[in-house]
Amino acid sequence: MFKTDTSSDTVINNMCESFNSKILKFRGKPIISMLKDIRLYLMSRFQQNRHSILRVESEFCLKVYKRLHMEKVGSCREQAEKYTNACYPVSTYKACYEHSIDPLNGANMWTPTGLPLMPPPIKRRPLGRPKKKRALEPNEPKRGHNKGLGIAKRGKSCGKIG
Repeated sequence: MFKTDTSSDTVINNMCESFNSKILKFRGKPIISMLKDIRLYLMSRFQQNRHSILRVESEFCLKVYKRLHMEKVGSCREQAEKYTNACYPVSTYKACYEHSIDPLNGANMWTPTGLPLMPPPIKRRPLGRPKKKRALEPNEPKRGHNKGLGIAKRGKSCGKIG
């Protein structure tokens, strides 16, 4: 039905960029929470796609029909729908989204393993001399850049401002 390989790296890159932009809000969380949030996002997305395709009553989606009629060329008087790829009918779209992602048990429902709890990692001092200057926040201005702003400058000889 579908090709398993891609003929263009751009397709893969666009999919990765799209996925990465969607999971940006989950990436700062611990791994279990992040995976749970990604699973919930995918479940809701699949359900939205399933719900939207139920309204379509024709053989092809509206965009595919528009493209077929726009590209209709030839004098054979055949229907262009006969020569479309198998990935464009609504039935294929429904088949892609008919599967569901099953819910998982939370950490409170996991079976105990009987093993001792894992201790937190040991804090180690980094090698070398410790840094004297504290690390600046990303939005914090660098030191010395705004030095002297707002202070009136006076000349040495005359003492006037400017």
